[in-house]
Amino acid sequence: MKKWLLIWSLAVLFAACSDEDFHPSILEVEEEELSELDQWIMDNFTKPYNIEILYQWEDFESNQDYNLVPPEEDKVRPFLEVIKTVWVDPYLKVAGDDFFATLCPKQVMLIGSAGYNEDGTYLLGEAAGGNKITMYNLNYDDPKSDNMVLQYVHNFHHEFSHILHQTVEYPESFGLVTADVYTSNWATVSSGWFQSGCISNYAMADADEDFAEMFSYYVHSTEQQWDSYMLAGGEKIQEKETLLLNYMQSVWGVDMDALRAEVLTAIEKVKQEAAEEEAAGESSDN
Repeated sequence: MKKWLLIWSLAVLFAACSDEDFHPSILEVEEEELSELDQWIMDNFTKPYNIEILYQWEDFESNQDYNLVPPEEDKVRPFLEVIKTVWVDPYLKVAGDDFFATLCPKQVMLIGSAGYNEDGTYLLGEAAGGNKITMYNLNYDDPKSDNMVLQYVHNFHHEFSHILHQTVEYPESFGLVTADVYTSNWATVSSGWFQSGCISNYAMADADEDFAEMFSYYVHSTEQQWDSYMLAGGEKIQEKETLLLNYMQSVWGVDMDALRAEVLTAIEKVKQEAAEEEAAGESSDN
């Protein structure tokens, strides 16, 4: 009896509901129209590679150890255009869409200021958890100036290499080559890092930073520049070069010489575009 009573009660309830007139929803269901910048980001980063670009201020997403400011909006697209040219496109050409889409960070956060430390050093980029890269200091320079292009190339390839080794670790032997020179006081080292077997003073921070610095310097240095680093660094830095190149080829199938060629070509492309824009601006002023 109770079972039939329950079924009859539900039938009455549904019948009552079907006869009731519902009022329009008070919830906003319309999608917000994308700005021109957001549409460009959607077309160039989000749709093809599933990369979310965070540039509008989200405090909980930023590094809470620093006092930071958001990027000026007019700096965002020029920066991203440079990054697409010198970082995204070279990997697509050398390693393919699947490699990049699988391993690229799913978030790129842009910060207007640098992250300043108490010891006088400052943070320009960081990678977290294999899925997020944060870039700092967008507000203070022309993103297409020679110095900034090189800095962005260095920082983005440095941080992306962290994602690679966080996914599949480099050989333990890499960190053992110069294990005795790693120091938390790397910022005070003003010279002599080559003789210690490191490519930069920051490479002396620890094995992970050493790997990332080797990676980044390799892809944005000309062959002549790199050979001079190897000569100055001697056998230790050459040993780490061999481990780096073998790791990238055997684990990821990436020819670092081919990647370097694409990155150097991309750098020249950005420089040429910047020169043409400057000439066009001067022409319009006259």
